[in-house]
Amino acid sequence: LYGRMLARVRAAGGKPAGFLWYQGEADANAASASTYGARFEQFIAAVRRDLEAPDLPIGFVQLARYATTDGSAAAAWNAVQEAQLRIPERVAHTSVVAAIDLPLDDPIHVSADGERRVGLRLAKAMAGIAGPRPVSAQFVNGRRDAIRVSFSGVNGKLNAGGRVPGFTLVTREGAVLDKIFDAAVDPAKPSTVVLRLSENAPNGAQVQYGRGLDPTCNLVDDQDL
Repeated sequence: LYGRMLARVRAAGGKPAGFLWYQGEADANAASASTYGARFEQFIAAVRRDLEAPDLPIGFVQLARYATTDGSAAAAWNAVQEAQLRIPERVAHTSVVAAIDLPLDDPIHVSADGERRVGLRLAKAMAGIAGPRPVSAQFVNGRRDAIRVSFSGVNGKLNAGGRVPGFTLVTREGAVLDKIFDAAVDPAKPSTVVLRLSENAPNGAQVQYGRGLDPTCNLVDDQDL
């Protein structure tokens, strides 16, 4: 498959303007997930070397949802998603776009309308338009029952049409705490989301977004990123 890809690129002139990639489901298992990030970085290096394009822009899609009742795959699925999110921090001229919020045509494949939105997100990313990335989670005014999650790269403001689902509070040991009763974009600081808790967060707690295989996520900015 790799050799055929190189042959087709060379047959088309050998000078691609960019490279788009959407893959990872098959690696979302206990044996492969932990090494996905390193292997994908090696793949990027090989593509750039073999195409003689060391600065080739590469855009890729983070894994979407998987609507299954088999929860055993969740940890590996989230590990691949996290690896994909972090690659642009280490590899120059790469960008990743999310698909976690898009509709599905079957339990694992994004629908045609969703793929069109993926295409537009990739186009914007390749044009240098960054999307939201979480940068901090801090208590609001020192209160341990309210957390402000701040994002960089927000185009305009964050939008969710009201309540923002998809956030989870997790203990240091990884246990889920069912304490978030409300989450909403702060109108006064629309690049942030405020989580309100039914009781104080314990020491060492972590905020996660899109945890699990089939979370409900709808938070986007004005560029649908």
